[in-house]
Amino acid sequence: MTENGSFIVNGSERVIVSQLHRSPGVIFLEKSLPTGRTPTAQIIPYRGAWVEFEIDTKDQIYVRIDKRKKLPATVLLRALGWESDADILKLYAKTERLVLAGWQVTHAEGPAKQLKSGDLLDAADFRQASTDYPDLEVERCYRVTEVTDKNCPLEIGQELTYKDRTNLRRKWKGFETELFRRVVDTHNSGCELIPGQVLTNSEYEGARARYGSKAFTAEQILSQDSQESVGRVCAEDIINPETGEVLLTANTLLTETELERLGEAGVEALTVLDAEDCQHIRFLRNTLERDRQADYEEPYTLKDAALLTIFRTLRPGDPAGLENARKHLSWLLFDAHRYDLGVVGRYKLNRKFQNIPVYGEPPEETLRTLRPEDIAATVDYLLKVHNGIAPKDDLDHLGNRRVRVIGELLENQFRMGLFQIRRTTRERLSTDNDIAKVVPSSLVNPKPLMMALREFFGSNQLSQFMQQINPLDELTHKRRISAIGPGGLHRDRATAAVRDVHRTHYGRVCPLETPEGPSIGLIVSLACYGRINPYGFIETPYHRVDEDAKLGPVEYLTADTRATQRNGKQTGDGDAAASEHLLPVRSGEDVLSLPMEKVDYIGVSPQQIVGISAALVPFLEHEDANRALMGANHQRQAVPLVRPEAPLVGTGMEAPAALYSGALITAKRAGTVTSVSADEILIYTGETLHHDQELQTFKRSNSGTCIHQHPIVAVGDIVEAEQVIVDGTSTENGELALGRNVLCAYMPWGGHNYEDSILISETLIKEDTFTSIHIEEFEVEARETKVGPEEITRDIPNVSEQRLTQLDEEGIIRVGSVVGAGSILVGKITPKGESEYGPEEKLLRAIFGEKVKEVRDASTYVRPGVEGVVIDVKLEMGDELKPGVIKRVKVYVASKRPISVGDKMAGRYGNKGVIAKILPAEDMPYLPDGTPVELVLNPLGVPSRMNVGQILEIHLGWACHELGIRVATPVFDGATEGEIFEMLGKTDLPKRSKQSGKSILFDGRTGDPFAQEVTVGYVYFLKLNHLVADKMHARSTGPYSLVTQQPLGGKAQHGGQRLGEMEVWALEAYGAAHTLQEMLTLKSDDVLGRREIYESVVKGLNPEPPGTPESFKVLVRELQTLGLYVSLDKDEDCLLQPSSHSVIIFEVCFSNPPAPLLQATGFV
Repeated sequence: MTENGSFIVNGSERVIVSQLHRSPGVIFLEKSLPTGRTPTAQIIPYRGAWVEFEIDTKDQIYVRIDKRKKLPATVLLRALGWESDADILKLYAKTERLVLAGWQVTHAEGPAKQLKSGDLLDAADFRQASTDYPDLEVERCYRVTEVTDKNCPLEIGQELTYKDRTNLRRKWKGFETELFRRVVDTHNSGCELIPGQVLTNSEYEGARARYGSKAFTAEQILSQDSQESVGRVCAEDIINPETGEVLLTANTLLTETELERLGEAGVEALTVLDAEDCQHIRFLRNTLERDRQADYEEPYTLKDAALLTIFRTLRPGDPAGLENARKHLSWLLFDAHRYDLGVVGRYKLNRKFQNIPVYGEPPEETLRTLRPEDIAATVDYLLKVHNGIAPKDDLDHLGNRRVRVIGELLENQFRMGLFQIRRTTRERLSTDNDIAKVVPSSLVNPKPLMMALREFFGSNQLSQFMQQINPLDELTHKRRISAIGPGGLHRDRATAAVRDVHRTHYGRVCPLETPEGPSIGLIVSLACYGRINPYGFIETPYHRVDEDAKLGPVEYLTADTRATQRNGKQTGDGDAAASEHLLPVRSGEDVLSLPMEKVDYIGVSPQQIVGISAALVPFLEHEDANRALMGANHQRQAVPLVRPEAPLVGTGMEAPAALYSGALITAKRAGTVTSVSADEILIYTGETLHHDQELQTFKRSNSGTCIHQHPIVAVGDIVEAEQVIVDGTSTENGELALGRNVLCAYMPWGGHNYEDSILISETLIKEDTFTSIHIEEFEVEARETKVGPEEITRDIPNVSEQRLTQLDEEGIIRVGSVVGAGSILVGKITPKGESEYGPEEKLLRAIFGEKVKEVRDASTYVRPGVEGVVIDVKLEMGDELKPGVIKRVKVYVASKRPISVGDKMAGRYGNKGVIAKILPAEDMPYLPDGTPVELVLNPLGVPSRMNVGQILEIHLGWACHELGIRVATPVFDGATEGEIFEMLGKTDLPKRSKQSGKSILFDGRTGDPFAQEVTVGYVYFLKLNHLVADKMHARSTGPYSLVTQQPLGGKAQHGGQRLGEMEVWALEAYGAAHTLQEMLTLKSDDVLGRREIYESVVKGLNPEPPGTPESFKVLVRELQTLGLYVSLDKDEDCLLQPSSHSVIIFEVCFSNPPAPLLQATGFV
């Protein structure tokens, strides 16, 4: 791993992209059913089986474990320990005591003071308590009131037992104590009845016997209001007190008939559910009616029967034993080796269920398995969601999605490798008979772990070849977050809701920077100030607003923080806006207008909403979102220029972006520069130490661009710690410089800038304004083959000496050589395979000796389209190479590419185009002072694209150029139109130009002024990594596909131009029959015909007519695989017989030779 956060894997620099995935924990969503939408609950582990709850169309709660067949949720609750219906009902609802007949207390003489165990009583309290509590039990104790002996260790107020006091009196006399009595037990001897309390007849008689006739008074009631009792639900089974018969079971609805039957049986009181809670858990009661406890198998308890039911559902083919059922459920949900909620999962459960009574005291986050209380609380919360008491969750909320960074991804790979090692080690231990001779090295094989890590870094979807076109490209690649990858989403199945911008992305995920293709919205970037907390959730900084409307310290908040937040634009003195004004604030999903006193947090900066690339676009607030996305992505494609220039109109993010990209070098300590060269800088720190800073020069990046650093300090300069001393690729004086400031005009010019075409001046080529250096790498390996070793040599067969002049003695090109297409870089020969010799040849070889082995040329030549200078050669040999490789040579060729017709250019606003024409400077439009324009853009590219930021930039850039300054206009807090024209007014431009931002331009060809004034000024333009030199391609003959015999496609395969279905339609529409036949046969897959026509062209003969294409033969073979016997014959006696045609005969082939059961005839 490098200091910049990348990884060197097999010699190439790679980046491990962080993954955004669904957070472990519990989530409550909605599911669409034919009858409407119903809530669902999912307990998602980090590793293990999912537990899902849902309410079906019959208003019953079902559970699905490990995505198997669903079963009633009460079955799982019974298996977890809440066996009976009464246990389950009391778990989720409060109960009331319903007295059918008895007495109501009207007055009670309670004790003067309620006592409990441990209370201390003085003499007066003890006398009163003895009256109130006849059975009171106490013990004597003493309290120290005075200490006169200085050596006595006692303190005033200290309590002593009788035994301690006696022992201390023997040693010291100088202390005094006071007698107290400590309550041991009251034995409930005081009258505890309260007025209004209802007693059954038996309870009334017991109270009279216990407390006496004078302790309380009560009046008899015959029964409570029957209307109030009807419709209540029993909370537990009601048993006949005399016979023990179950009269009513729990979850039974009371009717008048049932109440009469209970009265006849002598039932005086019963427990019922609270009326409000009963309505709340109606879905649970429906489930209990479906899952009746009477239906369970008789020999087992309810818990054991539920365990067996779950086991049969999850493992339908296995024998169902009680012990197996217990172990399987414990193994599935409660075994730490197989089920892991993770710290994040437990954290989410604790936050979600902190106010659920069933959940109890939140456990420590180190508990990473489920508890029965977790499942019970999930059912409770699901009921609350369905009743509208609790809100449902949003799957796309960043509180429910977390980021897996490289450490966590690597940990998972380690776990997989270690599991494999454990499995193989156990197998070897079980099969090895002689344990005494076993050594650890023979048991433990580390290869599975090594293979897991190698596979992760080499081929995992999240391990990517680092993009390195420019420093911004490298920086944004490391900050990228992907929802794709192992355990994530798939780009073909991801819905629009997942890809869309969410309100919680504010300050955490950039809403603009994302690819334009099928991965749009699935691959995003971290916002400017976003960071990832230890739980993997993205945080963004806010200032806390104090009570006096002052900005407090910065706090980082996650997406699920509930607070009122204001966008981050603060006044210059650090105070928040005036409190008497109403401010636009965000509170959850709502945008409100509130005074400052009600605001909790305010953002730290307006640009915290976007990512690094988008924060580099000035006037982003005036952009259409689609074009802003393109502008952010275009900056990552800008090739480094030979003479980079920082923008006149920036955003203030150029310096931080360049610094954190790693392209710059800063001084480690303060000191004085003593030596400066192209390769290193020496700084004297005053401690007789010199700090050596090495520079990279003309190094190839992963994307083929040039990495080159140069010093910006001189000998004798005094530098501070962390000061930039070396500029890197695409930087100028420590600021990011991806392009150049050029004089631009928005006007049509002879149709050459039609449809986003660009017209440029030849001056840009002469002055190397947009010239870039690209470095190509050519790699050659000499290997051991079956017929002998390959050899890198200068002695190449059938190659003239003139072509070998640039090679050294070993056959490798010299550094500094100028090469072009076809030049030999490394000479290599490979031995040809020789056939087995017969007896005569063996005899002749034995007599006359071994002849020279035949070899073939396997040298590396420069590809077409590549030309340049060899800047470096690397030779590797020995142990550092893979087995079978003798020698490896890498040759680096640098090519200088000026801007040319066909190259793609773009601004920072999504205004891209292709260079259509390069004009001499004298033909370009010019200003009244004679300055020629360098770039001409089409004005029609602005209104429809709605990216008017480029117009503001051209005005402000013109003012900056005239004043000789650079400005920073941050996003969402940039310069206003008035401020721009105020700056134009300070320049020496003509008065009309100061007022309109336009100027009269003159035609360079005629010298006449154009009809109207033209918007002109300086814009910042980029040269993108879509160069015509890389795309230019031509083919005469080349490789063909093995099956279809058609030319391959693409420049890399030296392929041809595709003539597709729609192109064939176009030729058919024009009636170009001969052209169409030639395209589909001679130029495609007529194998014989293309060979003959090539010879005809060479010899100057008339070509033969086309033959049968290979694709037709493939079609015939496919028809034969369907059982159709197809033959192509010349038949002069055809029925239709317009001329001699090829006739296709189809026969269904069921036997050999084929029987003509079905025959069809047609012309081709």
